[in-house]
Amino acid sequence: MISVLGAVILSLGVVAAPFFLLAFLLGGGWAGCASADHRLEEPLMSLPVFGVRPSGVHLDGERYSGCDDDGGFAFAGQHYRPMPSRDDVKAFYRSVVAADGWAPVDDHDRMDEGLCFLKKINGLDAYLVLWFPHEYDSKIDDAVYALEVKASRYGPAGC
Repeated sequence: MISVLGAVILSLGVVAAPFFLLAFLLGGGWAGCASADHRLEEPLMSLPVFGVRPSGVHLDGERYSGCDDDGGFAFAGQHYRPMPSRDDVKAFYRSVVAADGWAPVDDHDRMDEGLCFLKKINGLDAYLVLWFPHEYDSKIDDAVYALEVKASRYGPAGC
């Protein structure tokens, strides 16, 4: 009787395994960051876009990088100050990043929000986001703006 039960369990496993594998692959693999994700951080941190800023604007703190375990994407970013008007900052980066091959992601361009651009980096879709940290944390001075680049091996990291 036990050998029959074992055979049934084994048969169910053999039949179900391809479905679990397909769900795993379509779902993007395991959640979290692997060593390959962390290896994306350095190429993202060294992108020339972080060195370009409007006249009179200075770096605010150190450039940062990491990997979002929930989303499984690598990121790098930099804060800047003082911010000219939002419109001036957005106009500056629209022009500068287009010359560097970044394409705008249209549905992210609103007056009160930042901007988002897309470019292939190391064969992956990378998203450059211009955002305003004060909108998310009132303790941050409203004269600060930020650039952040995100990329994932598992699909779009998004804006």
